[in-house]
Amino acid sequence: MTEPVDTTPAPRPTPPWVVPTVVGALLALAILVIVAVIFALREDPASVESLEVSSPASMTADGGIRFEGVDGALVVADPNGEAATTSVELYVDWSCPICRDFEGAYSEELTGRVAAGELVLEVHPVAILDRAFLDSEYSSRAANVAACVAEHAPDAFLAVQYGFFAAQPDEGTVGYDDAQLVELLGIIGVTDADVVSCVENGDFRDWVAAITAATVSRAELAGDTGGFGTPTVVIDGERWNPATDGELLALLDAR
Repeated sequence: MTEPVDTTPAPRPTPPWVVPTVVGALLALAILVIVAVIFALREDPASVESLEVSSPASMTADGGIRFEGVDGALVVADPNGEAATTSVELYVDWSCPICRDFEGAYSEELTGRVAAGELVLEVHPVAILDRAFLDSEYSSRAANVAACVAEHAPDAFLAVQYGFFAAQPDEGTVGYDDAQLVELLGIIGVTDADVVSCVENGDFRDWVAAITAATVSRAELAGDTGGFGTPTVVIDGERWNPATDGELLALLDAR
């Protein structure tokens, strides 16, 4: 079993000492330039595109699956397109109890507004709670399910998310094993062989680790305490803070 993903940014490397010669000075300058380029790329929130991992085709470059309304129905939108109306981005961990509560409180209203053409909804699955599930990496495996569904059965994504929140295992347990995840998908109505194979083989586990690391490092997504948490809601590029912005639906009504 692989170790849980550590999303703590790595310490900045220190350039090696060089002798005070012309050659040494040029070498030091070259090292500083290289280090500056590395950190500039590392701090770019869109740099996940450059990572050599397989990502779901229906996902945006920063890891979201987008939904829009067409003739009163929700459809999966072009991940490379631009939202023509108010954009609501949700960053969620399918193992997160507060995300489950958010889903229960807001999903029906938000998806109704999407179907009516009032909103574009973008869901970003991440895995930040492996530590809560007794070395089973349940959070990462649940996020892999999200990516597998996004890749092979994207139209079922929101239904699967709803089902996974409804059947969410308690923190402090091992959660579900892969066979149980496949069984849960079947109960929800997703039996596609490609989805099942993707879940069993962990096809997007590397993508989950990469997109989670990139997401938690984005300063604009940090909460009041300076860290990233789920659920995080971003409206037209601005993070929703209920303490200062007020109730979510009222905020959307005022836009």
